[in-house]
Amino acid sequence: MGLAAAMVLLIVSVLTGCGGEKKETAEEILEQVRANTEDMDSLSAGMTMELSMNVAESGVSMTLDMDGDFDMEFTSDPMASHMKGTLSMSLMGISMEMESYTVVEDDKNVTYANSAGEWTRTESEMTDENQTEAMVSLFDDAVSYTLSDETEEVDGEEAYVLTAEVSGNLMQDLMGGMAESMDEVSGTMDWSAFSADVTLKVNRETKMPAQVVMDCGDSLSALLESSSEDSASVGIDKYVITITFHEFDNVEEIVVPEEAKSAVEGNSDTDGNFDDFLNETESEGAETQESETDETAEEGPVANADGTYTLNSYWGEGSVNIGVPQGFEVSPYSDDTYLAFVDTYNKDLDSVYLTYNLSSDYTEEELLDYYQDDVAYYQEDEDYSNVTVEDAKKVQTSRGEAGYVKVSYTFDGDSNYVEYYAYMFLDDNLVLECNIEENAYQQECSLVDEATIMETVFSVVS
Repeated sequence: MGLAAAMVLLIVSVLTGCGGEKKETAEEILEQVRANTEDMDSLSAGMTMELSMNVAESGVSMTLDMDGDFDMEFTSDPMASHMKGTLSMSLMGISMEMESYTVVEDDKNVTYANSAGEWTRTESEMTDENQTEAMVSLFDDAVSYTLSDETEEVDGEEAYVLTAEVSGNLMQDLMGGMAESMDEVSGTMDWSAFSADVTLKVNRETKMPAQVVMDCGDSLSALLESSSEDSASVGIDKYVITITFHEFDNVEEIVVPEEAKSAVEGNSDTDGNFDDFLNETESEGAETQESETDETAEEGPVANADGTYTLNSYWGEGSVNIGVPQGFEVSPYSDDTYLAFVDTYNKDLDSVYLTYNLSSDYTEEELLDYYQDDVAYYQEDEDYSNVTVEDAKKVQTSRGEAGYVKVSYTFDGDSNYVEYYAYMFLDDNLVLECNIEENAYQQECSLVDEATIMETVFSVVS
């Protein structure tokens, strides 16, 4: 009996964690996080953004991929923020440095933003909660998290992984100025219908937040569709924001540099309330709009005397003239940096779109890398199937040598696509890109002839 009792004690000691440790619950971890961040005065973090969207209107469609990588700082007293980083856009093949400061001036939130080397200033009404407090509200007990059985590493340190679905006004607060911009573009949006899959990673040792990943592509796409009042169709294939926390209570006072203040001083378009500026602009254009018919509003770019259209590079390094390719007509939604043409075949189930843009200082290797990034997205997204990528080819046209990559795929099970990512290097370090896209619904693509299409699109360039 003594031996049996000893065995029971041994088993009980093992089952109750002798030499082990009690597993913490999601509620216990969050409680410690809340306690550690309750009096937090500042934080610094890194943020990455991945956005992929499709825009279609009046038969013209395009895909836009945007990637952002930013360093951020926030303080609570005084309320201020500083963000600096890079934003890349695949459509125009550009990457730009961006920086912004948001501070309180005369009881208003004032943002100084620098992009393309130019500072602007905008104002907005102050809110009861700053973005630091909104970030902390992610750890509130009102958000129901589930604790994963496995931990992950964040910046080389072990972290708990908690997941939840976050919706409503919390996401609106977290998105800050971006949410305000979306409301301005699409009208007041029903944020109660918005949600995001949130993954919160908590440092296992310090019980401080290590990383937040917010995936809200599906919900944002549905939200935009429900709020849109025009004919444009906007689909969000991917929208993921990742915030990695670096330090807490270690940010010095955030001060707007004099360079930013002096750059916008005296500029009435930017030195004032942004909403007022928008209203003034709309009022000034009202009389002009009243005198224009809908037909005039959709005439598109103005042709030159010889029937060509001038395409400028995005940063103004140069320009080329492009004639209308045979079998196509200019799209009314073109502009001087993005020239689009649509075929005139008038076939309901098969159509072709050409989009030209002009850039500079890119090598062929860099261009192909951009194209491969687009293709990688097709290969990873479950909505795309039968993705086929051919090796880059070269062909001689009457305008000069052109290169291209051919990609074919099926979207959503019934729409077949063939795309040609074409390019030609011109003088003065300029490169002319042309995206050729054929779309056929429930049938094979048959309109574009690979043997002649490069001559068609580049022979009209002068």
